[in-house]
Amino acid sequence: MVFIIAGFTIRREFYYSLRNKIKKAGLNAEIIDLGWNVQSIEASSEKVFQRIKKSSSKNDIIAHSLGGIIIRHVIKHHPEIKDKIKSIAFVSVPHRGSWSALFALIFPAARDMLPISKNLRGLSRVLLPGTIVNFIPEIETKIWPRKGEIMKNRKNVVILKTNHDSIIKSRDFVTKLIAFIKSKSNRF
Repeated sequence: MVFIIAGFTIRREFYYSLRNKIKKAGLNAEIIDLGWNVQSIEASSEKVFQRIKKSSSKNDIIAHSLGGIIIRHVIKHHPEIKDKIKSIAFVSVPHRGSWSALFALIFPAARDMLPISKNLRGLSRVLLPGTIVNFIPEIETKIWPRKGEIMKNRKNVVILKTNHDSIIKSRDFVTKLIAFIKSKSNRF
C-alpha cells in the first residue's frame, strides 16, 4: 500500500490526481484523511500511526510538507512502525521547521512547525528506514536559508519549475516518484 500524508491546510481532494496516477501505475494508494490538517502534530501523528498499524504489509509513504514532520513524529514515538515502512518519499518538507508558519499561529500545527517548537526539536535526528528520497521544489532552492529542505546522506531530487504545492501535480515528479516506489531502492 502507498499512503499519502497531507500537508498543512491541504484537504485530501488535492491529492486525488496523484493517488489516481499511482493506482494507474498498478499500485494501491490511499490518502490518510487528516481533514484540514491543522491540529497538533501529536493528534495527526496518532491518526497516521493508527492507520499504518492496521496495514498487513510493508508500506510506501508519500509525505507532503507537514506530512513529513508527522511521519517523523510517528517514528520517534512509535519506533515499531518502522517494520511497516518500506520507503518514504518526502515532498516539500521543511525538515528543520518553517518560519512562514508565523502567519498561521492560530493553528496548533503551525505552532508545531516553527523551528523553535519543542515538538520539532529532535525530529531531524530520528532514525528513518533506509529507503528514502527527498523531493524539493525548485522554488525552495531559491529561498533563504536554502538548506532547510536538504537531507544529509539521502537522495535529494529537485523538481524544476515547481513550488511548494505545484510539485504534487508535476508530471516529472509523479514519474520519478512512481519509479522510486517501484525500484525498491533510492536508485531510480
